[in-house]
Amino acid sequence: MIERKDVMPLNYYKKLGFSGSHKGMRYLLRKSTETVVQDVENGEKEEKSVDKLEAVIWPQPFNFEVTPDDEKESEQFPFTEEGILMAIEWMNEQYQNQRDRWEHTLPILDARRVAPEWEK
Repeated sequence: MIERKDVMPLNYYKKLGFSGSHKGMRYLLRKSTETVVQDVENGEKEEKSVDKLEAVIWPQPFNFEVTPDDEKESEQFPFTEEGILMAIEWMNEQYQNQRDRWEHTLPILDARRVAPEWEK
């Protein structure tokens, strides 16, 4: 299981994303910004940017950049310490619910056979 000590402190995500892996499941935690529309005085609307913590998971062996988007799953959480705990819980649930997906990944040496065409 992924634990709190396995990922970075909240302040780290203000500047950088953090990636790791757990038994065949790769993950990325990073800050994302969402624009929300709020009602303000006089019935007017105002756009406001809200920081979120995004968790992305995908099967090994490739890194985030070369893994096709259709193999990735993501979820957004509040950009708070509680949000980090929620993201860890979500990633652990995904690991448990999709165990076959993570256990049947290619070893990195075999992965060269299916590397994207531009890498060959």
